[in-house]
Amino acid sequence: MGVGYASLCVARVGCGYSLFLAVRPATAQTSPIDKPAGSDAGASVAIPDATTKDDEQAEILVRGLRRSLATSQAIKRESDSIIDVIVADDIGKLPDYTAAESLARVAGVQVERYSDEAGTVLIRGLPDVATAYNGREIFTAENRGVALQDFPAQAISSIEVYKSGTADLIEPGLAGLVNVRTRRPLDFNGRVIAGGFRGTYNDQSNGRDPGGNVLLSDRWKVGDGEMGFLINATYAQSQYYNGVRYNDSFVRDSYYSDYLQQGRKVRENLPNGLFFFPNRVGLYNDGGKRYRPSANFALQYKPSPDVELYVEGIFQGYRGEISIDNFDVPLEQWGPDSTPPVFSNVVLFDGQSYGDIKLRPGQNPPYDVTTVPQAASLTKTSGSEPIGWRSTRKAFTNTYQIATGGRWQTDRATLTTDIAYSWSQYKNDEYSLDFRTVGAKTVDVVFNRDGGVSFNLPGWDPFNPANYMFRGYYEINL
Repeated sequence: MGVGYASLCVARVGCGYSLFLAVRPATAQTSPIDKPAGSDAGASVAIPDATTKDDEQAEILVRGLRRSLATSQAIKRESDSIIDVIVADDIGKLPDYTAAESLARVAGVQVERYSDEAGTVLIRGLPDVATAYNGREIFTAENRGVALQDFPAQAISSIEVYKSGTADLIEPGLAGLVNVRTRRPLDFNGRVIAGGFRGTYNDQSNGRDPGGNVLLSDRWKVGDGEMGFLINATYAQSQYYNGVRYNDSFVRDSYYSDYLQQGRKVRENLPNGLFFFPNRVGLYNDGGKRYRPSANFALQYKPSPDVELYVEGIFQGYRGEISIDNFDVPLEQWGPDSTPPVFSNVVLFDGQSYGDIKLRPGQNPPYDVTTVPQAASLTKTSGSEPIGWRSTRKAFTNTYQIATGGRWQTDRATLTTDIAYSWSQYKNDEYSLDFRTVGAKTVDVVFNRDGGVSFNLPGWDPFNPANYMFRGYYEINL
């Protein structure tokens, strides 16, 4: 059986904390990729034991990160294409929680993060990345590729990022190809029972989420050859919430606000009254729950060292329940029925003044925009009414793939074959309700307070249904 060990660590994860516990035999695994020639990674180091006699020694096997780095280097050196690789030398030793998060560590690869997770993968800034599982293409009913955040790190032995194509590769996407490799039973020396548990806490959603995996693998003699079977199951769950107070990234100045009232006053009294301000302010609340069950198996048979046959399959699932609230308060006029806004109580940022504005008579605009000050706070009356919407979405994906194939290798040639069948189901139900307030409201705004905008609508009751008008309803079912 070997000696078992347990590891426990607590770490800060995003806005929460993570707890990880793993128990496994310590002597039952080997790397799925052979050690590069000449590498000393994984070498045994003899260290004297102070409790023994002088002629006795205790042997300690040194492995770990150096072995993974050496293996990754060897793969990149021997590849015919431009490739980057992340290798997990032991079960559950890939960094981060999902494949997408680990890919963010690869040079030339970027990930778009939203709603508290790494999502879309870009290679050299380009989208349209094809995905492969153990060298064969895998996709979902939603699009050509799978969501790489659906691959749990515990089940992965390596991730390969191909930045250029070769004849033996599946045709990559516009940006490239990401190949996810999992373990097979003959990668291990013998019977392996391994697993891990992870718990996370998010201090914004107040959500406590479990996650973990269990792997069972064994191999045995069959005639002159060997056969092995592996099964692995994982579960990951996350709850999140993000509350954002935002200033619009589109900035206007009061010279172009409304022509007849505020802007006209500015034009007639340049430079007094000329200032920059965000086009709108608002609140954005994004929250939900995701959980991802998955499992994979592999049956492997090697009747001789030159011949290998296998059958393997994978199930990936995604379940998501998401809600988004948005409340948007325009400071500039918009819409055919709105009235021009009127600004008052304008306070400029410290160190700025209207006297700093440099005029340019006869030019358009008649001032140097780089010298115009910025409003730190103001009051807006009249103008356009606030608007908003609430969106809810419930979606799931089930993807299955089963494959069989073989490999025959001689000194002169290598013959491989692989036949796979994929089946995927995708469903998305989304509902959105749009509203606006009854009439424009007075708004007091401070554009930078505690890292974000702060505003209120004095005299307005947000909990009174009579203060709202519904603008529309949107529904999509896929």
